[in-house]
Amino acid sequence: MRRALVLAALLLLAAPALAQPPTPAGDDERRLADLLVELLGYRTRPPLTARPAEDILREIRAAAQRLLGGDPEKLEQRFDALAGAVLRTHHPDHVAAWEAQLRRRDVARTRAYLHTIRQALEQHMVDEARYPTTEEGLEILFGSGGRGGLPYLGRSVRTVDAWGHAFVYRAPGRGGAPYDLRSVGPDGAEGTADDIE
Repeated sequence: MRRALVLAALLLLAAPALAQPPTPAGDDERRLADLLVELLGYRTRPPLTARPAEDILREIRAAAQRLLGGDPEKLEQRFDALAGAVLRTHHPDHVAAWEAQLRRRDVARTRAYLHTIRQALEQHMVDEARYPTTEEGLEILFGSGGRGGLPYLGRSVRTVDAWGHAFVYRAPGRGGAPYDLRSVGPDGAEGTADDIE
């Protein structure tokens, strides 16, 4: 029960720092948000609910499994949607600040991905005296072409941005650059103001 209370408290306290638009599972999200708030209310004196905490926890586990189960790579996205449901339901005045914070987090994460890939591209240049071609793409960095037959990038490195869009890589790049590497940003369209280099 303590773990569920901590999760519920974190969801409510950290809600201003997270954001995601509503998902098709909105009813489940709203129900889970209500259950979390109900569980927090149970801890007050006197309890705000007559239901046993164990019943609430059982429903929370079932709703969380529906929302957060499945593909582990989508876990954070689903968690953001869940936290968003809590925020929209119980603190709608904080949604704009929350969405701005999530965007800053995603931009920072995407820049970190790009930095890691650039380092691998530079190491490839040192080893091979050339950058990968556009046709070879970034996938060549996962092969065993590095020093000692090791890959330039581990499988945990993503070649997609925080919004799930593949990075754009071209070699040679525009304006005499050896290569172009960028994220198309949240809108998914290349050449717009939200692109990240």
